Amino acid sequence: SETSLQLVLSAAKEYFNSASSLMDKDMDLARACLGLFPAPPPPAVQCELNLIASLSLLDDFSVSLLPVQVRLCENKLDMIRRVLDASATSYKRYDKILQLAHLLGLDEAESEEGEASGWGQQMSNGRGHTLILVTLVSIERGDFKLAPQLCSQLMEAHFPPAWEVCRQLSCQGKYKDYNGKMLLLDFALTHCPPEEIPQILKERSLVEVQALSLRCQGLLLPSSAVPRGAAVQQLMGRGVQQIVSKGAGAMQHLMGQRFTGTTEQARSADRSPSKVLEECLSWLQEAASNLKGREESLPVGPAYHPFYAQFSKMESTDSSQISYSVLKPAPVH
Repeated sequence: SETSLQLVLSAAKEYFNSASSLMDKDMDLARACLGLFPAPPPPAVQCELNLIASLSLLDDFSVSLLPVQVRLCENKLDMIRRVLDASATSYKRYDKILQLAHLLGLDEAESEEGEASGWGQQMSNGRGHTLILVTLVSIERGDFKLAPQLCSQLMEAHFPPAWEVCRQLSCQGKYKDYNGKMLLLDFALTHCPPEEIPQILKERSLVEVQALSLRCQGLLLPSSAVPRGAAVQQLMGRGVQQIVSKGAGAMQHLMGQRFTGTTEQARSADRSPSKVLEECLSWLQEAASNLKGREESLPVGPAYHPFYAQFSKMESTDSSQISYSVLKPAPVH
């Protein structure tokens, strides 16, 4: 009956609160009281059992607290913060930390408060906020292998509050995955407040220019390493994409040793992304001028996005006159 349930719960809570640690004999008495109910136990009993189990995980992370302190903690996320601060490597055991968040009743507490979930959200608020805390610590520790994985989980679950941590990861200079950065900023743009949109758009544009600059420098790499995707076609036009597909030898043959030398100078110099992009496009324009007098000319038309027009003054080429028959890879010596 309800009366017996309340009596047993009251006794178990008294034993729990009076215990000095997980190994205290009063904790055994609390378990014995809760064990009087057959499986599956009522939700209130299960909640008490979870609270006892959370003490074991807290002890596993070397977090020493009185049982009554754990019960009286109003914001259970403070327990997660204590765990993350207990050791420099605690964040790597994020699966155990997520289990601790469940045992502490974060999900149940937020459900009782009636907190609204975001559109399409597929993750509980307790789990989501716990993952955000773990991700922030992994970024602080410079773990750019785990942090993107955690952000990916948050994005796949459409957890709106994660936009800030995704943006923070994208701004880390030591994180070099530019495609990953653009995905993070896309998620941030989707869920950020309206007043943050202009600044995040600027950050995304900068990351995009950096990525495209590296792709331009990639023209000197072996053909197997040269990007052939739609981004190259959008930036420099269909003609250059075809050149890239034929390998680096043709470009070096057209532009001579100066191409390689100038590129090495650009790599060693401290240049802004926009400057590097401008120089790369200038090299392509010079390649077109070097072909004057041959049967056909090199097609380098402005088929790229209008945003990049400021970096180049290339003239349009009649696509009907395009031919690649004169482009032969340079002989290998």
